[in-house]
Amino acid sequence: IRGSSGQIEFYQGNADGASSSEKFRISSNGGVTFNGDTAAANCLDDYEEGTFTPNWVGDSSAGTTTYTTNLASYTKIGNIVNCRGNTSISGMTGSGSIVMTNLPFSSNSNDSGVTTGSCMVSMLNIATDAKWVVPYKNAGTQQLHLFESGDVYSWSLVGVDTAWTIIWGITYQTA
Repeated sequence: IRGSSGQIEFYQGNADGASSSEKFRISSNGGVTFNGDTAAANCLDDYEEGTFTPNWVGDSSAGTTTYTTNLASYTKIGNIVNCRGNTSISGMTGSGSIVMTNLPFSSNSNDSGVTTGSCMVSMLNIATDAKWVVPYKNAGTQQLHLFESGDVYSWSLVGVDTAWTIIWGITYQTA
């Protein structure tokens, strides 16, 4: 262990003690790096866990949504956010397509901010030719949209439905 300039460095030496290499560093700025890396951009300086309440609405007209279950949580490590949730809706009066409007962090506004996740849905009315529903996160937003798709069916936004359940997860990069 060595300390200098407000940081602490951990080294691992050979059995003969002749040489050693840095394995872990606590930066003077409060983050950590590994294996001798000193680049500020590679410093892990953020970890957070929390919960939030999803807000599922219609994108044309929000309407009113009534929930039986509505739970969600997230883990943020550096600029990567992993969100997961479980929602049962017993009434939804909005119009347009389904959107969740309050993910805990905005994603990057470039192409790396676009991502999809996975989900299971029950009782959600989708097109006859659609085979699956995919959560979609567009760049630069805190919104999650649901798309339906299939082998011979183009991507299409899922329309507002009265009563349905979703268990979902998505991982995205923050700004």
